[in-house]
Amino acid sequence: MDSVLKDVIDDVHQHVVETSHKIVRVLVAEQYLDTKAAGEFLLFSNQLFRLTPASAHPLWLTQTLDFSTENFIGGLKSAEVADFALFLLSNIHKIESPILSTDELRYDFDHAFDEAREAVDLSSTFEKLIERLEEIIAADVIDSRVVQQTLERLKALLKRNKHGSLTSILVSLHYGRFAIKAFEGVLSANKHLKPVVTAFKEEFSIAEEKVRDAEARLKKAAVERLTNEDRLRRFFVENRLDSSTVQGYLTLRDDDQEVI
Repeated sequence: MDSVLKDVIDDVHQHVVETSHKIVRVLVAEQYLDTKAAGEFLLFSNQLFRLTPASAHPLWLTQTLDFSTENFIGGLKSAEVADFALFLLSNIHKIESPILSTDELRYDFDHAFDEAREAVDLSSTFEKLIERLEEIIAADVIDSRVVQQTLERLKALLKRNKHGSLTSILVSLHYGRFAIKAFEGVLSANKHLKPVVTAFKEEFSIAEEKVRDAEARLKKAAVERLTNEDRLRRFFVENRLDSSTVQGYLTLRDDDQEVI
């Protein structure tokens, strides 16, 4: 999103927030709807709706289109006015939350997985797998050409993909599982290779566990990146919902836990 447009959106949103605060102050203190401020709120909300892409529209912004100042007659005794007052009071915290731009809604999963992969040190585990395979191949005691070629392909895959995407990592592990299942018996039959094959299997299990850990980190990072955590936290607190429904993905503060 163009930085100038983003600045305009932020400015209009700030007007929306300020007018909402003004309306709420009058509502609470005087039990009266400031129709002029309400008109400004709806005007700025309409501008904000037009400026932002549909993918960035929070529910409260879409709902503002249902209101019209033409119906704000008769004070709080009017059903339309009462509905608007309830809407504003119920959504004031959501209105204050930042409006996400299209760019901010995008999520770079490859970059996120790079960070998750480094966090679990997956590359070093792949290096150990490669070293074990090289030991097996260098022993030069494999009679089967098929087994030899399979191990060479697996080594090449691990070398190529140790810094790769999640998809390439999973492809490597899938091929590795195939090789272990197909040729473990043949390789372990040789007394010189058996301890190396056992070590390879142990390292492979560690690699699989690290990939699961990296995937979990990736999912958690995606949820945190793609959701407005403050908004989600308020929703759970205000509705007294069980936080376990997003356990591991939403970190609640101690005071929030007490409320829930």
